Amino acid sequence: PTAREQLARAARAAEADVRDAALSLLAERDDVDAARILVDAALASAPDNPVHAALSRPGAARIAEIAARIATAPDADVPVLTSALARMHVPAATHALFDALVSTSATVRRDAASALVAIGATGALAAVRNLAVEDPDPEVRRACAAAIAG
Repeated sequence: PTAREQLARAARAAEADVRDAALSLLAERDDVDAARILVDAALASAPDNPVHAALSRPGAARIAEIAARIATAPDADVPVLTSALARMHVPAATHALFDALVSTSATVRRDAASALVAIGATGALAAVRNLAVEDPDPEVRRACAAAIAG
């Protein structure tokens, strides 16, 4: 196995010390391979797994990988990806969430809108208010109205 494959396996290890060491190493790196490993591991893990904290560390490669995955993610994966961006609290991650508001996926638009309001992003209320009125999907409109209502 390649080093990348070994690191990916270690990030999903049942032994906490092995997993935590791998996640620490991956979180320190800001490259495409590390970002892909973290995204894959987060999507395959329970919400309380430490991989989610590692994925949420700001980094250009992580933001780019998450944004790319959001564009094609199955609905079940979208909350993991939008939450990771929201927890980063950096402009590039917030920008990726704003970009997601125009996704062809209603789930992506809904979750991105909720995340932007939750983090109090500048311009979020206006953008989400617009979606609450104009989005073609009634579920997105309802979720956006609920998000801005508090």
